[in-house]
Amino acid sequence: MPLVVVVSTAIVVFLCETICFLNLRLLFTIFYLKKIAFKQDLTLVYLILAGDAGYSFSLGLNKAYILSITFSRFFMIKNMMLFIIIMCNIFGVIRTTLIFSIAFLRVIAICFPVSYYNNRSKIPLYGMSTILCLLIFFDQYMMFGYCNNVFDVPLECDNAKCAYNQCYFEFWMFREKLVYVCISTLSVVLVFRLFVWKCCSKNQSAHTFSKATQIALLDSAVVIFSNILPVFVSSQLSNIDFLITSSMTTVCRNLGLMISTVIIYRIFMRDKKSATIVTRVTPSVRPTSIIHSI
Repeated sequence: MPLVVVVSTAIVVFLCETICFLNLRLLFTIFYLKKIAFKQDLTLVYLILAGDAGYSFSLGLNKAYILSITFSRFFMIKNMMLFIIIMCNIFGVIRTTLIFSIAFLRVIAICFPVSYYNNRSKIPLYGMSTILCLLIFFDQYMMFGYCNNVFDVPLECDNAKCAYNQCYFEFWMFREKLVYVCISTLSVVLVFRLFVWKCCSKNQSAHTFSKATQIALLDSAVVIFSNILPVFVSSQLSNIDFLITSSMTTVCRNLGLMISTVIIYRIFMRDKKSATIVTRVTPSVRPTSIIHSI
């Protein structure tokens, strides 16, 4: 394995585990310590945090396994690569579906605010859970049912290409492109609508963007600049070794996700500090917001 691939793989492991730690710490602060107020309209955001934690952990485990078997055959385990990739794919489906969902709901909220705010409580959480389960089941069916992959991966397998066949690889690429195109389209609509809304608003100081909208824009930007753009650039560098381009693409993806995670972490922790200050100053008064947010 080239040195640049080894170094980039180690960087990805560090980034992934840091992302996982920050997301889990944030969820722990919200749901266990309760130092950050739980908000019903941020349910999808909380799910994205959990999905990011799971995806980053599984991807970090994947890269750590690759590093370990690079240095010693002692760590090689039969079918381990396939099991880890299945876990990565499951969390990947969850993550991209949730990013698409929150972007879609933000577009609905901004384009049809009255209808959305009157009916948002009717969107059941179990409905989203059912959709996620169906998508995960469909992904596994495509891998083992339609594409006929089996649990018989070579012991020396150290990448995805030897873990599953070309059929599933083409399906996975098609799914990724489709989801990213949908997210990018929704992002363009969202940004355009926000731009028009800000320009046409008579009292701009009386409006602010909600956390859900901020995070939807942030996740969409990460998808575009850290997922789509690096893949496009690497596809133009066909004369460079695939291992090198794919490893650098993975670094870019996780670096973007790392930046997004840190920003989201700071946004939520800022509320934690604000709540602490309000509690100390006026413990008997519950803070309320009179600012309309989208």
